[in-house]
Amino acid sequence: MLVLGWRTSFCSSSTRFLSTTSICFDRYDPKLFTEAVVDKEQLCKPLNPDDPRKYMFIKALKSDHSPVFYRDHVVDKLIRVCMKEGKKEISRNNVMSALETVKRRQYKLWARAKTNEEKAQIELNPFAVANKAILNSRPLMKLLGVTRGGTTYQVPFPIPEPEAEFRAMKTMRDVCRQKAKKGETSFADILATELLAASKNEGLTIQAKQELHKLCEANQIMAMAATSPVALLTQFEQQYSVNTADITAKIGRLQSMGTSNRVNGIREIQRLLGDVSDLLEQMELSVHELQSGSQERTKYDTRVKSYHNDKKQLEIELQRVVQRFNYDDDRVELFSVDENCVDQQDQLIQNTESLARTSRKIQDTYRMVVETEQVGNEILGNLGSQRETITRARERMREADADVTRSNKVLSQMIRRVIQNRLLLLIIAIFMMVCLLFIIYKSL
Repeated sequence: MLVLGWRTSFCSSSTRFLSTTSICFDRYDPKLFTEAVVDKEQLCKPLNPDDPRKYMFIKALKSDHSPVFYRDHVVDKLIRVCMKEGKKEISRNNVMSALETVKRRQYKLWARAKTNEEKAQIELNPFAVANKAILNSRPLMKLLGVTRGGTTYQVPFPIPEPEAEFRAMKTMRDVCRQKAKKGETSFADILATELLAASKNEGLTIQAKQELHKLCEANQIMAMAATSPVALLTQFEQQYSVNTADITAKIGRLQSMGTSNRVNGIREIQRLLGDVSDLLEQMELSVHELQSGSQERTKYDTRVKSYHNDKKQLEIELQRVVQRFNYDDDRVELFSVDENCVDQQDQLIQNTESLARTSRKIQDTYRMVVETEQVGNEILGNLGSQRETITRARERMREADADVTRSNKVLSQMIRRVIQNRLLLLIIAIFMMVCLLFIIYKSL
């Protein structure tokens, strides 16, 4: 069946005719044209008597619709995404070369497989490998900036399937181009490697997708901020309750800890207090976004003030515990001096010996530095004399080069004069031979 791509001109009557002008409109006349059929099974069936394809023209096919068996929607889209500066033929060659490389590599794996089960797990169709790779690389969420109350939040949103497919192809294209810029290998080989890796949920494209999902999970709370400040405040209150409960429990456990663990525990509590301060600041900003004078605004203002008071009480309690620990340590140190201290005289002697050893080491080090400086000065002097020697040798070489150049010129002149003399002798000999032959000829 022929697929006609002609279009009709605009007319008021229902007469069927083809335009003879060079102007073609973008829309087909529904009275004269019908949709093209791309299903092979439908094309093989005979036409019904009332089938519109018998008496109507057929619309031109789109680039993505074709009855040809080797055309694939994902591969065609990948070709368009990989296209650069409108050079679609180059992009098509690269993608097709990559698919051919995929098929060769998969066939090698299939040939090396020992059992039928291993061979059955290897996909030999490169189009199926490409479809699976793009399907595995499609992200589920994306981050969009949403401004609310003067603050821009990066909020995760679900991605439609066409956009997710395009993002997967674009990420794979960017990864391949970055590797190709480094000169590792050709774009087609890199694309083949990335397709095989993505079909197994591996490679840089899958890694970029996972990083995007992690960012979306980290910014999940921002979705509440973009939709409702009350929901965000509820989330902040939950985090505040968890942090304050953790701080109270850790303050209670400080008494049973050792000295070294106690310092780490105090630092952890101070870090949690800093997180609580950040939460309270965010809660204040969220409260300001509520409508002024509303019941929600008044309620959350009161709650935030009470949260600030609770935080101050926790800080005071921590400070008291730290002061008590310091007081206990001072008492232990004060009353345990006579039991744990060694003789002060022996300690002074040991300190004096240590100072003497340190002084000797410093003197030895100073002497080594002086010797090193002397050796360095000698080396610099030797280098200076060697530089002068090299300079004189270079000047002599330049003079010798000039002499050799003059000698070459003299030799060239001598050779030229020898050649001139020989040519002159040859001419004279030829002239004498000619004269001799002429004389002999005249004498005869």
